[in-house]
Amino acid sequence: MTTQAVDQSEIRNRSKILLIHGVAEENKEVTATAVSRVVISQLKHAEFSIKDISRWHRMGRSSNDRPRLILVKFRDVSLRDKLWFSKTHLKDSGITISKFLTKARHEVFMQARQRFGVAKCWTREGYVFVVGPDDIRHRVSCLADLDRISGQRATDQSLLTSSRRRYRRWWQYPRNTQRPKQEVQKSSIP
Repeated sequence: MTTQAVDQSEIRNRSKILLIHGVAEENKEVTATAVSRVVISQLKHAEFSIKDISRWHRMGRSSNDRPRLILVKFRDVSLRDKLWFSKTHLKDSGITISKFLTKARHEVFMQARQRFGVAKCWTREGYVFVVGPDDIRHRVSCLADLDRISGQRATDQSLLTSSRRRYRRWWQYPRNTQRPKQEVQKSSIP
């Protein structure tokens, strides 16, 4: 298997996993209870129960400086997605949620955030996306892709492919305009 195939397989295996950072550690804690408390009180999901989690544990070494992160594997991807999209409730709480990317993709993501800014980088289903200086969304898989996007000019149309879509903000669209209606040709065959 190639390294890309292994990476792809690993991302599929991690599709139900989230990492929770900043949850205080207690002596002899039950980690599932701590996760449940965060999900119910902070993320506002009252219907959540410990049965929705298939695996959980803290990762890393203990230190007095900050609490270790919690790896949580959910039984269902849809629940994981609900929690992921409700992470805005965690603002100013000191708790954050992140996806469990492979080391290679995590490095690409962190480098992309450094080069293009936090607002122009995101991940979805294990893929890293970047809005380049040409305002086009690119799917990035390695550091060489980042280098290519950084050096690319908006006038170089030869690099554009159908997989990249024009990225526009809502205020960049003209007001009160309608899409032109496409004429449908009727066939002469009855």
